[in-house]
Amino acid sequence: MNKSMFLIALLAALFLLLLAGGHTLLRGGSNPPSVGSPAPDFTLSSQDRQPVKLSAFRGQWVVLYFYPKDFTSGCTVEARNFQRDLAEYQKRNALILINLGITKLSSRHTFLIDPQGVIRKIWLDVDVPKHSTNVLATLDDLEKK
Repeated sequence: MNKSMFLIALLAALFLLLLAGGHTLLRGGSNPPSVGSPAPDFTLSSQDRQPVKLSAFRGQWVVLYFYPKDFTSGCTVEARNFQRDLAEYQKRNALILINLGITKLSSRHTFLIDPQGVIRKIWLDVDVPKHSTNVLATLDDLEKK
């Protein structure tokens, strides 16, 4: 399975995880996982019934972001900005994984996961217009260390 197909499969799996109540696991409910802790792993079937694991992305950076609702001004701007900066993320061997929140508890949160599967940064309060570039700047800083 090529990289883009795998990304599509993972996005489908993340959506299924949310439907199954996994937003509490990944988003941490009221207690998100902490910086320095391993990112919670999961395995689900993708839309083409292939198993998908977050740990399959070990060896590269992962930006996992959640947004509350489709077709709103903030969510649209955020998604477009990540899309605009996609080439910059690819230069850093980083994947962007998007997960739509579908419950009243949905929030705009982002997790930056390092190549070893450890959470290196968490954004629980997002400045939508600048968020994608803030994540890139943080990724640059972390790669220098």
